[in-house]
Amino acid sequence: MKAAWLNIWLLACLPAWSGEPGDWITVRSRAGGQFIVHGQQQKFGKSLATSASVTTQPVRLDPSLLAISCDRIKRAFLRELGCADQWRGKIHVFIQSSAPRNGPVTVDSAFYLDAWQGRITLPPEIEAPRLIRTILQALLLEMANRVPGVYTDEIPLWVVEGVTQLVFSQYGSSLVLEGQTRSIRMEMRTDPLIGIRARLHENGALSFGELGLPTAEQLSGDPWLRFRDSACAFTSELLRLPGGQTAFVQFLGQLPRHLNWQTAFFSVYGDRFPNPLAVEKWWALTVANVAGRDLGQTWPLETSLRKLEELLSIPVSVRESSDRLPQSSSQSIQEFINQWGWEAQEAVLPGKIGLLRLLYLQSSPSIAPLIQGYLATLTSYWDKHRDQPEPLAGKGSGTGSHQLWAQVAIKRLDVLDQQLQGWLRQIPGREPSESPATIPAVPQFSP
Repeated sequence: MKAAWLNIWLLACLPAWSGEPGDWITVRSRAGGQFIVHGQQQKFGKSLATSASVTTQPVRLDPSLLAISCDRIKRAFLRELGCADQWRGKIHVFIQSSAPRNGPVTVDSAFYLDAWQGRITLPPEIEAPRLIRTILQALLLEMANRVPGVYTDEIPLWVVEGVTQLVFSQYGSSLVLEGQTRSIRMEMRTDPLIGIRARLHENGALSFGELGLPTAEQLSGDPWLRFRDSACAFTSELLRLPGGQTAFVQFLGQLPRHLNWQTAFFSVYGDRFPNPLAVEKWWALTVANVAGRDLGQTWPLETSLRKLEELLSIPVSVRESSDRLPQSSSQSIQEFINQWGWEAQEAVLPGKIGLLRLLYLQSSPSIAPLIQGYLATLTSYWDKHRDQPEPLAGKGSGTGSHQLWAQVAIKRLDVLDQQLQGWLRQIPGREPSESPATIPAVPQFSP
């Protein structure tokens, strides 16, 4: 039945071509053969193009070149998601002469007991950004439909646009080959998301809820540009989380198993985001960082590590007894949380959170996830206390909930400190001290 269906599918497309029978060719992509391109072979003249900026000129599609372009887009896609090529479903691409150039381009799904298959119908000429988006949408659908018998024909719009803008910002129109075109490439390596960051800084980002349920007004004009920028930044930051690439691929695989993408999302990210409010808080903090971050003006790794180590140290005055003068010392944030009451913490922790946010903007991208871990831990601890203050000030006066929050924060900070020590060992000539296994008690503190 599958073979008969495919033959009918091909025959239905053949009459639309006005060329001679010999002009119709079928080309299978070389990298695994996932893409099968059908269309008329083109004859190209010589032209000159530059790739210094995004071009809006349409590309004439040739089956042989399009098959190569599909492989190039796929490699970029897999690189961004950090996963291997383990495709199961084929994707047929038809170049149909009767298709209008400005008409909608969609990915149609065919479901079988053993595999999913996709079909794309393209006009003879199409702009590179539209082509890249369509191929990426098909790749996302294929990745979501790899379990036989459990299928979906819909990927959330924010996922499609987020991945598309992320790939396009990294590679641009160079992923699409044009026949006999000499390209002059003029590139300067910089932050690929710098334009998106600048627009988010000026216009703000959509909330997590708005990304998931865009209105009709947000699908055109300036609101559509804002939606795409927000989706790209949201997707990029999800992938930057510890284990983020693996989690994102798992999220795609869960889509067919749930009635909506939200439940699929929390089935994967539930440990990090127990509810939508947790996502909103993380996203609000992330937007502030993303909108101001410029990877071209960051400190080197060694400087970033030293700044982070200094920021995590809290200067205190320790009085060993009432008849002695206070002695200057320093404590880790864990020691401070464990030994000082909420009144003192309230005076110190907001400043540390603010300094961590500034450090994130200027630090090396290599340790950005580590800094974000400290930020998330302290922000969560601070928010819980702010929403439910301790009834009395002073050490040991908190309720069981407050003590539990402190223990959770201390354990998370201990894990982050171990990661920081691993980074510090990479500094030449540096032997960082290990974090203490237990926090010693100090008899008395000055106010």
